[in-house]
Amino acid sequence: MAEAWGWSKSRVDRFLGRLENRDLIARDHGTRTPVLSLCNYDRFQRTALPERDNFSALGGTTAGQQRDKLESIKPLKEENAPSAASSKPKAARGARLAYSAEFEAFWSAYPKTETANPKSEAFKVFDRLADDDRAIATANLPGFKAWIGRQFNGYNAPGAAVWLRQRRWERHAQASALADPAKARAQLRVKAECHFRGEWRPGWGPSPGEPGCTIPEDVVADVARAAGAAWPAIPAGSPARCDTTH
Repeated sequence: MAEAWGWSKSRVDRFLGRLENRDLIARDHGTRTPVLSLCNYDRFQRTALPERDNFSALGGTTAGQQRDKLESIKPLKEENAPSAASSKPKAARGARLAYSAEFEAFWSAYPKTETANPKSEAFKVFDRLADDDRAIATANLPGFKAWIGRQFNGYNAPGAAVWLRQRRWERHAQASALADPAKARAQLRVKAECHFRGEWRPGWGPSPGEPGCTIPEDVVADVARAAGAAWPAIPAGSPARCDTTH
């Protein structure tokens, strides 16, 4: 892209970051070659041209051309107009958002990047996450930083809003465990609490009680007691319910 557009690589990366923050594209860095996906394609494409005057066979009259232009612009204006039914009033221009202490901890730990990374957008996405997801996302930042260190020289992390919106923290759980065992254990406890609330996510792998579960049995038992849930003790000599090697 840099060669085709005559831009520097950093400028291309910043431009793609802005598109990604606006949900116009999605970037997947999981492979050696980054993959770009277009989002909301139908929203920005005109499905048909408006009809012109019947006698405009050679390009249309000036009035007809002007009408076509106005009709093309009108849907975009209507689409971008604020909804009258919006339940949340917009903050006054120049007003500063009140960031929570939890978000400030996340923001200070998020890797520095030259990609577009507006703090206000990151806060809006962070604030909409479930309590457990916010805790897990913050706990997995060390793993994300370790992953960045293994990328090509000059790689820039995506904006925090994109990272949160696409739930990319779930990709770096194992690296976070290696970076800080105490945080990893706390994270596993959060997952166990989700299990007993009926909120286990399929992407987390086997749940407590299933073969291959990565949550230590003592953590599961402790959470079960705190939740008042029945969790039978494992008889001596029987196979463990969870893999405690992690």
